[in-house]
Amino acid sequence: MKRIAFFLLFGLLLKGFPAFSQWTVERDSTLEFVEWKHKRTNNKAIGDTLYYEDFGSGGPGINQFPAGWTNQNFAGNSNNWIWSTAAPGGQYSISIGPLNSSSGSNGFLSLPSDLYNTPAMMFVNMDAAVSSPPIPIPQKGAWLLQFQQAHRFCCFGGDSALVAEVSADGQQWTEFDATFNGWPNAATPNPQYAEINVSSVLAFEDTAYLRFRQTGPSHYYWMIDDLALVEGPTNAFQINELTFNFSDTFSVNPTYTLVPLSMVDSISLEAVVENAGAFDQTGFRIDYRLFHDSSLNGTPGSGVVFQDSIIYNQAFTAFSTDTVLFDHPKFKPNQSGYYRAEVQLKSDSMNQLAYLASQNQAFVVSDSILARDRGVYVGGFNVASPSYSSPNIDSGKAGVLFNSGAMQSQIKALRFFAQNSPHSPGSKIRPMLWEIDLDFDSSLTSSIHLVAQDTAPTTITSAMLGNWIQLPFSTDPTLSDLKLDPGKQYIMGWEQVNGANGFEFEIGRDRSMERVAPQVSNFVFYNNQNPGWGWMTRVPAVRAVIESQTVGLKSKLEKNWLNVFPNPSNGIVELEWDQEVGNYQELSVMSLSGRLVKKQAIKAGQNQLKLDLENLEKGVYIMALKSQLNWSYSKIILY
Repeated sequence: MKRIAFFLLFGLLLKGFPAFSQWTVERDSTLEFVEWKHKRTNNKAIGDTLYYEDFGSGGPGINQFPAGWTNQNFAGNSNNWIWSTAAPGGQYSISIGPLNSSSGSNGFLSLPSDLYNTPAMMFVNMDAAVSSPPIPIPQKGAWLLQFQQAHRFCCFGGDSALVAEVSADGQQWTEFDATFNGWPNAATPNPQYAEINVSSVLAFEDTAYLRFRQTGPSHYYWMIDDLALVEGPTNAFQINELTFNFSDTFSVNPTYTLVPLSMVDSISLEAVVENAGAFDQTGFRIDYRLFHDSSLNGTPGSGVVFQDSIIYNQAFTAFSTDTVLFDHPKFKPNQSGYYRAEVQLKSDSMNQLAYLASQNQAFVVSDSILARDRGVYVGGFNVASPSYSSPNIDSGKAGVLFNSGAMQSQIKALRFFAQNSPHSPGSKIRPMLWEIDLDFDSSLTSSIHLVAQDTAPTTITSAMLGNWIQLPFSTDPTLSDLKLDPGKQYIMGWEQVNGANGFEFEIGRDRSMERVAPQVSNFVFYNNQNPGWGWMTRVPAVRAVIESQTVGLKSKLEKNWLNVFPNPSNGIVELEWDQEVGNYQELSVMSLSGRLVKKQAIKAGQNQLKLDLENLEKGVYIMALKSQLNWSYSKIILY
């Protein structure tokens, strides 16, 4: 396992945004949270506790640490770890209580970073560690480090690190991520039960050294208790990651969760597998099966549509990781529907982590929707006012990469998931499309070129929050059927035009996809003193409505598409929508400022409507259909 370094965008923005910066994310191993195992006295089986420390009653050592435990401060200040039974304190941690661990009442380790920086005239970065004495251990093949903790760290992933460091000699240290894919400024549960496989360091050693270290910005806190070294499994092989590759045409190829049948290319699967045990594995193989579980309308699918196996001719060595690519041959779907990959690891030995040796990953071959997200959003992302930066800005832009496919298609609209943020209502956004050439030997900024944008921005209203907003690319009728050239790469995204007025459109952010999103596949344009494009790890909730040029305009690929005609109109308009999408309840007509000018109820089963708007002033209006599940939008020009 490796220390995880999240070099997130806005940490760099505080230092000045370069025209082309490279932020990186290392892939991480699967770390499991487990139920706490109580101390045992026998040392004969997996799960036996071979060392335990509860940091109770203040200890006999310096600073009330247990004997042999010491502070190290690499920053050269006195902001050290302490023994405590109290809450960490500090101006931003007022509501945080003491660590609620199994033995928290008798004391625990605490790094009250927030307290050290209160009041804060100037925040002081932390680089503090607390270290164990040499710990005699039996020579076992597999080791698990377990502890209970609570933490919150500031402020940007690339600037902060909370790591558990392990050594067999007290000189060479190996770092393990102790945030467990946590996010800056987000508090963990209190307590959080943690387990890290440290066999690669301690296997068959007779001494262990442990150290907990925080580096980077000041806030907020880290509390640790009930630490144990537990005997782990010696035969342990697991799948850490599954990733679909939908193309290998370009140097960077995005990973989709939904892809239209007309755009999908041959698909390969990449699996990251690990032998986390102390023994080599013989007779090792990886089996891959791809299922077509159902059609888009829910009828039974075709079952197994593809299968493959990779057999290791040599032993899969202990504590090693391998990346396996199933691409001989690749799979090309010939029908839409729900697909699921199942990958299993097998060996001559019985796997003591069998529940980690099988994994499933799914994707959808859709009629018309192209998506890079799974639809589960934790927090949001906005381009108007990055955290801790001012002033607010206009013309911030962001988007996600996609490939156009082998045949010509047209993009009808973009969808954005409006996160429920109090700063979003009143913000104005417009969908945008750029062409990008990542293989062009130049800066990122000079590789991105605008293709289309909406000429009239849409105002976000409170009613849109927590819903998908579907917006056509432009009110210009000549761009209503915007064509995508085959064999090219594009960015689909948005621009916020009124950030300087204090409005911040916040879009949903799919953190689960950020672990598998290829590097240089999500982009942001920050319009500061050094305007330019850069790439980021964040995956915003942007989707496209795609239509193949081989089908008619009235095909079922127009699902969730609200048609308004004629457009432009003198006031008498007809609306038509897909009845299969949902039971729409009402139609709203709004001005571009978000003011409601007309509302009309929709009858159950109705999918057409004639509307008289002759009494409205000339200009551009938004037509919005509302159901219990979502909204569908279109624009109308009145002349």
